[in-house]
Amino acid sequence: MATAISRTILGTSDPLDLCQGFAAFPKLGTLRAAVSSFGTGSTALLNASPQVLGSRLSVFAGYDFLFGICGPSYAIKFAAEGETTGDELDLAISEDEMAGGLVFGANLGVELGVSLETWSVHYEWANWRFVGRWDSALSLKFKLDFDLIEVGLAIIQKVLEEAGEEDPAQLEKIPLVEHLAQVGLIGAWGLFDERQDTFIPNGGKFSVSPGLTIPIDVCPFIPQLKAVKTSLRALWGDLGVGPTIEILFPLNALVTGASVDDQKYQGLSFSDGHMHGSGGQESANPKELGVELTHSVQFDFTFGVFFTLSLCKLFNLSAHVRLPGILGLLGIDVSIGGPYKNSLANGIGSDTIHSTTSPVEVLFDLGTCVR
Repeated sequence: MATAISRTILGTSDPLDLCQGFAAFPKLGTLRAAVSSFGTGSTALLNASPQVLGSRLSVFAGYDFLFGICGPSYAIKFAAEGETTGDELDLAISEDEMAGGLVFGANLGVELGVSLETWSVHYEWANWRFVGRWDSALSLKFKLDFDLIEVGLAIIQKVLEEAGEEDPAQLEKIPLVEHLAQVGLIGAWGLFDERQDTFIPNGGKFSVSPGLTIPIDVCPFIPQLKAVKTSLRALWGDLGVGPTIEILFPLNALVTGASVDDQKYQGLSFSDGHMHGSGGQESANPKELGVELTHSVQFDFTFGVFFTLSLCKLFNLSAHVRLPGILGLLGIDVSIGGPYKNSLANGIGSDTIHSTTSPVEVLFDLGTCVR
């Protein structure tokens, strides 16, 4: 008699969040996943309150700095449902996702404020006397936040353009993960990759390849393309085309076992969207579904081609195609970490993931705002 396993979500977080993922290199200690370092501070640049007759004007200007990092880590999520029959387990796998890499960000916030107070005299009937007090007549405050990494890269690009040089290795701006957004970061950068629907085709293996891209723009070496590039830059645009060299850090996580309550299933196979295992015993009323994972990190490199066209900062067209990792194609495995073991589990029928990783927290403070 078969026992049904209703649809269950297994993963590190939903949506995927590297801050709640598994550490790519667990032995790195404080660099493990879900441990982040942030610096916050606010310093007054101007704090003045001149008083003229019955009016007092207060002006404040200050800044604060915030830095955050998550990783190197990986995060996975997938849905499983099926049945156990005797010593057999059959699960249909869907909605599989994986993300991996190292993400970081830095903000600079500039705050400006002005307030106007007026002195007025009131009569207190209860105390039979006149009293004076300052009343607020105007209060304005606003703050501008800048992505320091984006600003810094733009400055470097401008300096290189003036020198006739091309862009250096490119960092990738990525979607801001939830936990970095919660502490106030407005942008995230780093080595990042994400994939979907590859678990079954890869034989029960999640794979991502975060890396660093080094573009080689050939436009300056071809007179016709150089003329177009120069014209576009005069219109706040750009043209770039050429090969890329890419340094990759493939991260592979293999599902090596499954469990239903305390029953273990090994010898897993993957085909037609299903995961099959054997070795356990059927449970009449199963409560928990789990999987065992083994991951490792490799080094690889590859080549690609890129194209980008922009005009007036309003139109932007880009494309990037790269080959699979060269060492992987040659069957050469250059491991830089692993294998490491992890596990996932959730209540059968649950579509909510309860993360067990530590939340991101501020670990050091650079200063205190003075007003």
